[in-house]
Order: sequence, then structure tokens, then C-alpha cells
Amino acid sequence: CDDLICAICSGVLQKPISCKEGHTFCENCVSHWLKTKKSCPTCRGPMTQQSLSKNRIAENMLNAMTVRCKHFKSPVECSEGPERQDSEEPSAKRQRAGQWCTWQGPLSALETHLEDCGFVAVPCPNGCGLQVQRVQLQLHKALCPQRSVHCEHCNGAMPFRALRPHVLGWCPKVVMSCPQKCGKMLPRESLRQHLSADCPLELVDCVFSVQGCKVRPTRRSLPQHLRDNVLEHSQLNLQVFQTFKDEVSSTIEGLRQKNVALEKTMAILNGKHCALQGTVLNLSQKNAVLEGKLAAESSKNVTLQQDVAVLRRKMKESQEIQKMCVKWTVKNFAEKRAKGADAHSEKFQVAEYEFYLSLGFNGEGKDEAIGLYLVHCGGSIFGPINIAGTSITLTSQTKATHTICMDFGSKPELEVHSSSGWAEFAKLSDLNKKTWGLVKDDMLHIQATVCVQKLTSSDLVLHTDCSDSSSDDEPRGENMRQCENFRLRMGMA
Repeated sequence: CDDLICAICSGVLQKPISCKEGHTFCENCVSHWLKTKKSCPTCRGPMTQQSLSKNRIAENMLNAMTVRCKHFKSPVECSEGPERQDSEEPSAKRQRAGQWCTWQGPLSALETHLEDCGFVAVPCPNGCGLQVQRVQLQLHKALCPQRSVHCEHCNGAMPFRALRPHVLGWCPKVVMSCPQKCGKMLPRESLRQHLSADCPLELVDCVFSVQGCKVRPTRRSLPQHLRDNVLEHSQLNLQVFQTFKDEVSSTIEGLRQKNVALEKTMAILNGKHCALQGTVLNLSQKNAVLEGKLAAESSKNVTLQQDVAVLRRKMKESQEIQKMCVKWTVKNFAEKRAKGADAHSEKFQVAEYEFYLSLGFNGEGKDEAIGLYLVHCGGSIFGPINIAGTSITLTSQTKATHTICMDFGSKPELEVHSSSGWAEFAKLSDLNKKTWGLVKDDMLHIQATVCVQKLTSSDLVLHTDCSDSSSDDEPRGENMRQCENFRLRMGMA
């Protein structure tokens, strides 16, 4: 029936499965088909693994069909020639002779039958590689070249095909005759020991081979060889002894010459040793003197370190830096420039001192510039101050973030009611650059970081003494030296 034929393999359907259009194929065939193509092999319509379904009708029809074993052969197929076709031998006798399988039954039982059918070819369990019918398997096992056998000599297990090479080549228990034909029979494992120690016909080295005898008699004739060649062996011994004597004499002469050379070297080294001993003694004396000086200097160093520690502690106690950040926005910058009038910030206090910032205009044309100053206008403590670390900065008001900064690192001291700064802090041509953004909306932004060193009462008294005009030259000179020390310490801070 064509409805039970697979459109892919053209064989009887195995596990029939259908597409949406009803076309039926073997399950394995259509699975391989869909690995490379996505259409039905019959109608070419779209088809996927999920769109397929089992064909129960075709499966039931197939299972109900009566089939024969695939190893079935008719009497005509099993005949050996035309004359056998007319043979009257009954088919049952032929089946008993193992010519074919006569099983018939429903298709659903075929797979179960094939699992037990005696005419199915199965691989040899011994691993020889042959496929043998199940009914012939026992006979094949008895003749298989890979069947396991045991050596009759050593009782070792091995495949049958390896038995002969084992017995002829390396079985240790096989009894063999001595290869020197001394008539001795012994196992292969004892043959080497026999040849090396017992066989009377084995060739051996003469006991004088070390002295130079080249003859290799048999073990049985060795005593006779020694008796017949006493003179020759004595001569060989004499030659060996003479050679040894010459070598010993040469070695002794070489050692004697080396000994003379070593004695000369030893004398030279002894002289150098005496000289070195004198040098070491002299250096030891100098070292003792230097150690005494080092001890004295170490004592002085300890004293100086203590003095330095005291001075550092006093300096730390006498110095303290206070810092303040001041921002000043100069409004109506163009009007102030036109009038040439100075501008002043509000007063601010850092520590005990008061300050304000001052802006002025200098020069003409391209050289016109602004001057910025820090003014010390007094405070609760009289005297000069140290403003090291103080800086004035013009800050940009645009994304360019351009700045002009000056610091007072080279002008650390500032007297009361005096100012310190720069007459040409920045040129107006630079301030008006739009890309810099220093003057925006007619305003100039100034930022000052003021650092002041706070002074102790002893420093103030010292400053008063320095400024006092004494008529006595000696006290005045001492005061000036103290003033100089004061200024040095201010600079170090």
C-alpha cells in the first residue's frame, strides 16, 4: 500500500509522523530532513518539528499487518542451484539445518522477535571484530582467535592468537635446551644464570684479560689455558707493572715540582703576612685615636641635638600661622577706570591685624595696567608682620576659568600703615579679553588669601629694642643682632 510508504526513504513507515497537510514520513527521516530544510518534501509547504504529529491510523495499520522476519528466505532463495529447486527436501528440515527463519506475526511484535531471533548477526563478545549469527555464537566462541586461554607452562591468561608467540618467545617456564649444546635442559628464566655461571661450553674472558690477554676459552678449558700460558701471562703482568711504575714516577716528579713552587709561594706569602701585621698594628693605633675623637664628637653631637630640639620647640611655640580667604567684587569697573580713581575694599581682620585691598590704574595706551595692593592699617599689636604665603588672584567668570595670580613669597614683611603689592598686576588689554572672562558685566572679581604669622610678646619686645635709637654702640649692636635673628626666624616660618 503506497499510503504506508515513506516519501523520503521510499521504505515502509517506521514510527509514522505527518505534517499539517497529511503527508506521512518516518520519524527519523523527517528529523534529518528538517536539519537542512524547512518545507514538506511532498507539497513544499512550510514545516517545522513542532508542526508535526503522530499518525495513529497509519501506525495501527502497520502494527496490525502480518510480517515475516527479515532473515526469512524461501526455499528457492536458499537453493544452491537450479537442480535444488526440484528437491523434495521438506522446508522444516531446511529450517532445522539453519538455512532461514520462518517466524511470522504482527508488525508490533517484530522488534521483540528480533531481540531473540537466532539468525540476527551479533558482534563477537571476545572482540575479534566478526559478526556471527546468534545460533552460531557458541560454536564461534570455541574457535574465536580472541578467546581466552591459559599457557600450559606458566598458567598465564591471554588471547588464543597470542599463545604461540608467548610460548616460543618469552614464556619463562618453557623448558629449553642450553644454546651452547652442553646437554642441560632448564626453564627459560634460568637460562641466563646458567650461561653466566654454570655452562661449561660458554666462552669466558681470561683472568688476565685486564693485563691484555685476548683469548676467550670455554669455561671448561679455562684452567688448561692458564696452565699452558703461564709465561705469556707473566710477561703481560711485567709490562703492566712497568707501565704503572713509569706513571707513578712521573706523578711523583710532578708533585715534587709543585711542592717546590708551593714552598716559594709560601715564603712570599709569609713576607706579605708580616708586612700586613705591621700595617694592621699601625691602623689599630690610628683607629684607637679616631675612636677617642669620635667619642668626643659624639658627645658634642648629643649636646647639639639637645640644643636644636630646645630651639625647635621654642620656635614652634613662638610661631603660629593664621590664614583668611577674602573675596572682593569691584563694580562699575569702566567708570572707575575712566576717572582713574583708586578703589578700596572693606577692612577685614586676620589675627590681631587689620587689612584692606586697594586697586589703582597706571600707565597709558597699551601699557595701561591695574595695580593691586594689600594695605596693613593697624591692629591691636604694634609692629611689622610676616605675610609669607599671601596671594592675590583675578578669577574668570566664564567657562574658560582663566586666572592671574601673584604671591608675596619675595615680600614677606609688611610694616604698619604700609602696603605691598604690584603696580602692574595685569594689563587692561588682558582683562578685556572676552575669552579670558576676567571682567564681566562691568565687574572685576578679586580673591586674596592672606597668611599672617602671629607673634609672641617676647618678639614684640625684641622689635621695640631693635627700633630704639640707643646712643651706646655696644647695646645697639647686640640689639641689631637679635633683630636679625628675629627676621631670620620669621623667614624660616
